[in-house]
Amino acid sequence: MNNEIEFRSAGNSNYLLIAKIDAVESPAEFDHDYDSAVDDMEGNLLTAAAEAMFQLNIDAVLENLTEAKRVRRNYLDLLDRCAADPLHPMASEMSDLRDYAIRMDNLREHMQAVWEALKDYAHGRGVDALRRLDQASTVAAIEEHSSSVLHFQLRVTIENISGMIRRGAMDYAGARAAFDRAAATAQDFSETILVSRKRVRLTSI
Repeated sequence: MNNEIEFRSAGNSNYLLIAKIDAVESPAEFDHDYDSAVDDMEGNLLTAAAEAMFQLNIDAVLENLTEAKRVRRNYLDLLDRCAADPLHPMASEMSDLRDYAIRMDNLREHMQAVWEALKDYAHGRGVDALRRLDQASTVAAIEEHSSSVLHFQLRVTIENISGMIRRGAMDYAGARAAFDRAAATAQDFSETILVSRKRVRLTSI
């Protein structure tokens, strides 16, 4: 996809991040700045995609999800090349970086499945929408351990969208379960923030 694409709802700063990310091509250039730029870009794109889902903006959802996939997959390819070098400056971090990258890539795939379900529902194919959501739920189940703020926020959004689809398709039990998961995820996020603040207070004493 053309990097000059207009990422709806994402803002002009994306152009600078894309240019910075795409300029990195070799393992020697893989550093913390590149890692942060990819995380920021992916976050912008996935957040824009989630906002576009509520607006049923088909083009914006697809553009942002597609670009998020390209950015993260290129990152994973380069990370694998870096991991082959035990002397790379970030060698000790490669495993954790890969775990996070895979979690975010899985989240993007889950968002894609929910979006496909939303399109099915919008075109009157409620049964197909529910089938897609049932399949997508197996993807989300492996993400429960993530403590990323973005990951928490997007999971809440996705569960709420899933709940609305299920309610509209008259799967009331499934809708309630989805809304309950959204509420539980939000609660988990709040508790994680509180624990983090307590740790900061303790370390500052």
